[in-house]
Order: sequence, then structure tokens, then C-alpha cells
Amino acid sequence: MTLHLAITEVLTSSGRPMSTREIADEVSRRGLYSRGDGAALPASQVSARVRNYPALFTRTDGGIWLTGRPEAAQDGTAPATPTPAAMRHSPPSDPSAENPSAPAEALLDPAVFRNAGDVDAEVPDAYGLYAIRVRDVSALPDPFRSTATGRSSNLIYIGEATGQTLRRRFLRNELRGQGHGTFFRSLGAVLGYRPVAGSLAGMANQRNYRFSPTDTESIVAWINANLLVSWVQVDHGIHNMEVALIRAHTPLLNLRDNPAALRDLSELRALCCRLAASHVTGL
Repeated sequence: MTLHLAITEVLTSSGRPMSTREIADEVSRRGLYSRGDGAALPASQVSARVRNYPALFTRTDGGIWLTGRPEAAQDGTAPATPTPAAMRHSPPSDPSAENPSAPAEALLDPAVFRNAGDVDAEVPDAYGLYAIRVRDVSALPDPFRSTATGRSSNLIYIGEATGQTLRRRFLRNELRGQGHGTFFRSLGAVLGYRPVAGSLAGMANQRNYRFSPTDTESIVAWINANLLVSWVQVDHGIHNMEVALIRAHTPLLNLRDNPAALRDLSELRALCCRLAASHVTGL
């Protein structure tokens, strides 16, 4: 069960508004939702999820309540409360409409990051932003491990889904290696994998190298075991938000728009491109 459905179930059962702390405790007590890292559900994660689903939840003087219930109505009316079945197919409204900084705050809130191996059914077919953290920087090989340790940050990538949706760009390409994912290519190179020699020979695009099916499976397994991910749906201004976030947080594996872009990563990607474009295996 997703967290917003778990929150809805708790509020429906309670029959009254509840604080985020009460909701988190009740969700955990009833076993309705568990985090990918096994940690206890914090009130801040409930708050972030409520903020991202204003069509479902309203903050009242008494706490969080279901949008459309009498206690939450602003005009005295009480429209029908969305059902859990309907919510599975109803994306959250754009959080940037009223507060331009809301998407960035929600995206990078550590409490909302999920295990990368658990999100296949949840990433929406919508546009937006995504962020990727490594659970433990010691899982990275040097010099990337040392750099991440020196920066005291486990944030390794921020991306945008504009021409393609989050489901296609972020999930399919970047996490599952099923297309041309910039992050996936970078991570594979960092982990020591190399594209098949000559696989780009004669191709118009000499940058979109890919790994062998076996290596791709290994990279995906590493992603599922070591990465935490977050995303937010946004309808406009996505690219400008992405650029601002990259410049402010300098994620380890972002090259474009990153004032702290790593030369080691640029050289690794260039090596992979040369190898994929050549039939010489000794590069």
C-alpha cells in the first residue's frame, strides 16, 4: 500500500483530524506502510506526502483531514471524499502552483526517499523532477567515494522528465537501463562496467553507449541494493528548477550545470564513448 492510501485509511477509520505524529504512529502500528530502509515512519514523511496531495488532504486547526469532509470544507459543503480505488489513478496536483519552492522541498526531503528496488509500481506517467541518493557512500568506488565523503553528501543525481514522463525517463531509462539514460550510463562507468567495443560504430549519436545485457542486469541489481530515490510531479518550469537544484546541491554524478562537476566522471564517459565507437578492445 502506498503511503497516501495508508494515510487515507487511518483518517477514514479515525473519524477525526489527526496530527502527523498520530498518523505516522497509527500507520506503523497497523502495518499499513513500511519504508524501504526499514526505519520507523517519521511525522515529516507524512507531512511531505500530505503536502504533495492537496486534492486528498487538508490541514485544519485540528490536524490533517480528508479534503471534502465537513471539517475540511471551507464553504460549508461536503463533496464526496475520493476513494482509495480512485486515488490509485489520480495524480497529485502540481505543488508548484501556489509555492514555487514546494517541489524542491518535497523532492529533497530525506524522509520521502524510497528504496530504488521498490518503486516500479509507483513512479507516475507524468512529468516532473527526480533525485537519487546512495544509501552508503562507501558502496561507491574511489575516487567517487572519497569525493562524496569529503562533501558530506549522499546525493548523487538530480534529473528532469520533460520530453519523456517520469515513468519512462526516470524509471525505465535511469533505474532499469532500458533506454538511453544519462545517469545509468554514468553510474555503469563509475562501477567499472564498459560498453561493448564497436557497439556505436557507424551510429549518428556517438554518446549513447549501452552495456551488455549481463552488465545491465548487474548495474540494475546494484541500483536496487544501494540507491534511494524520490520524485515530484511538476507541470511547468521543470528545467529551471532542475538547473537551480543542481547548482545549489552539486550532486556527485551530474555534469551539466554543475559548478562542481567531476573531471573523473567526464573522462570515464569519454572513455566509454571511444570504446563503443571503436572495434579496438584495448582502449
